[in-house]
Amino acid sequence: MPAQIYQFDSFRLDVGERQLTCNGQAIPLRAKVFDTLCLLVSQAGRLVRKDELMKTLWPDSVVEENNLEHNLCVLRKSLQENSGCVFIQTVPRQGYRFVAEVRALDNANANANAVAVAPLKAHSSEQAIFVAERESQLKVLQQAVKKAQTGTRQMIFLTGEAGIGKTTLVRRFLADLQEINPSAWTGQGECLEQHGAGEAYMPVLEAFAQLCRRPQGAAGLEVLRRQAPTWLFQMNSLIAPEERTSLQQSLIGLTPERMLREGAGALETMAAERLIILVLEDLHWSDAPTLDFLLRLARGQQPARLLVIGTYRPAEAKKQARPVSHLAQ
Repeated sequence: MPAQIYQFDSFRLDVGERQLTCNGQAIPLRAKVFDTLCLLVSQAGRLVRKDELMKTLWPDSVVEENNLEHNLCVLRKSLQENSGCVFIQTVPRQGYRFVAEVRALDNANANANAVAVAPLKAHSSEQAIFVAERESQLKVLQQAVKKAQTGTRQMIFLTGEAGIGKTTLVRRFLADLQEINPSAWTGQGECLEQHGAGEAYMPVLEAFAQLCRRPQGAAGLEVLRRQAPTWLFQMNSLIAPEERTSLQQSLIGLTPERMLREGAGALETMAAERLIILVLEDLHWSDAPTLDFLLRLARGQQPARLLVIGTYRPAEAKKQARPVSHLAQ
């Protein structure tokens, strides 16, 4: 089995717990940035080509190369700020190589060498307030789950600037939920800073794919086949080539309104039978169709055991022509 815990320089990367620490201090990373680090560290010393990184990080989406470059920029900055060292080498026009010496730890060694992880440092007054209020915010999310279980759909937005701990809060909430209600289906998607029109529904497609990959996810796939073939067509990793060919017929007469109706209807059908948690991160970079999708879900009248959690940075949202803050209001 591949190693789940790696040690390099003063860093410790726990893949299973999705945690990076430096000298025992937790370092917050966005989900896709963390996944990028995991892939590079697990292949330390080897050239990891750009197409391999992009196919692994975004298996169900077509994204521009600058999204990958943005991830690497954020990752390099975070590692260098905490150590002063350079760990990632760029091979021009080819890819990237993790050049630090990496030690893979087995479970026994990991436990023997475990270090206490200190709470996140409050780098600003806003973050200090967040840390103090984290338990109360967890209670708000837990109350939302209870309401969603009764069929009253819920939508919650977590706001704050980068590094304040929004993703950490979501991970804690999902981990607690897994222990309390392991039958709940969770899907997570992340918005990316795209130039130009960008890909419609990118974070929702990613979240749908996660829902269908989970145990018993075949039921979700069947719902998509019946109600949202235009969505299933875009999830290459979930369907065989011959099915993709047959699904092309569903694109005849495709309109934005039809795709919106199909996607929302399919999710509501899934949520009629089980609790669905949809987490969409960095909505300040959201495409307009994703915001329309969320608005349709929020206005739905029929019962649905559905909780949607969105995260965004208010300052970044203000820069957009159609900010997510309007939807939140």
